[in-house]
Amino acid sequence: MMGILEIDGKPLPVDQFKGRSSDKCDTREVSQNKVQLSDEARALYEAQAKKIEQIHEEVRNGFNFQQEGTERVVELLLKDLTKL
Repeated sequence: MMGILEIDGKPLPVDQFKGRSSDKCDTREVSQNKVQLSDEARALYEAQAKKIEQIHEEVRNGFNFQQEGTERVVELLLKDLTKL
C-alpha cells in the first residue's frame, strides 16, 4: 500500500528515496525499482529546501510586511519581469 507524503519544504531523509517492496509480492518474480539521484541533484534539492524554509520563516516573522521586506520583494519581481 502506498502512502502520500505531505511536502512541507523541508528536506526528506535520504532513506525515503529508496524503493519499497510489498509483502504481498511473489518472491519468485520480484522486480525492484530504484531511483538514484546524483550528488548535484541532491545538492539542488537541499538548496531549494533551505530557500523555501527561509521564505516560510520570513512569512512567520512578518518580514514581507515590513518596508525592507516589501522593497526586496518588489526588486525581485522587477528583476524577473525584466527577463521576459
